[in-house]
Amino acid sequence: MYIFEKEHPLNKTYKEHMEKLVPTSGEASTVEGEFLREINRILYDLDNNGGCNILPESYLANIISNFNSRIVSLEFPKQCQNFINNLLKLSQLLEEGKDIEDVWETEEYEVDIPCPECSGDDNCSFCDGTGYVIEYEEEDIGNKYEEFLEEKLAPVLRNLIEDEIGKKNILEAVFLEVLRMEREKENLKNNSYFNIDEFSLL
Repeated sequence: MYIFEKEHPLNKTYKEHMEKLVPTSGEASTVEGEFLREINRILYDLDNNGGCNILPESYLANIISNFNSRIVSLEFPKQCQNFINNLLKLSQLLEEGKDIEDVWETEEYEVDIPCPECSGDDNCSFCDGTGYVIEYEEEDIGNKYEEFLEEKLAPVLRNLIEDEIGKKNILEAVFLEVLRMEREKENLKNNSYFNIDEFSLL
């Protein structure tokens, strides 16, 4: 069960925090709000757009990079690890893809065609008496960027899309981390103690 579903025990708290911390557009004004906004943007595109907006030069590539930089120093439950590993791999691929030019490459080759001026006349200045002349033709040999998207990026995106357990748990884990961050801020303000084990994945 996803945390945004009404039946989830943390749904009400989650909704309240989303309304308070995450703006309808643009970046959030707090670290906690931006953390929530990033994971929601990532999951939304995976589930609603099939990850088609996650490309090397895209806005979402930057969001994924920022999100990964936040989670690298955090400890998340094992239910999230497969999703996190694929997200880190995705970020590496998106960086790699920035250096691949999106152009169709062609290869030039020679073709012998019958001489249009003669049929093998030794005195023909057009073919030098061979009866054939050389023409150059081009053949499409592919687009490395398209190959990159299909062969490297698409399988990782597919793994993320199909990882229902990972998606459910990463969203919940991020929200619990946001709660911890807020509580720690409050404790610093009040100089009180916070038990970090108070919350756990459901």
